[in-house]
Amino acid sequence: MAELAAVQAARWELTARQVLEHLARGLANRAIAHALGCSEKTVELHVSAVLHKAGIESRSGVLARLLARR
Repeated sequence: MAELAAVQAARWELTARQVLEHLARGLANRAIAHALGCSEKTVELHVSAVLHKAGIESRSGVLARLLARR
């Protein structure tokens, strides 16, 4: 899964930071895909990769961790 996310990141020039910024704003995958000009599946791959890398199981967990670090 991580390899596929990396391939898509290179193809669409997306970064985990870009995806996190949109997650932090509470956007759904469809809205993130529209904002970044890529497919919803690409966003799903990136969100999954971010969650896996951070060792978090949910989007709300990512938000909680981001807010805790402020």
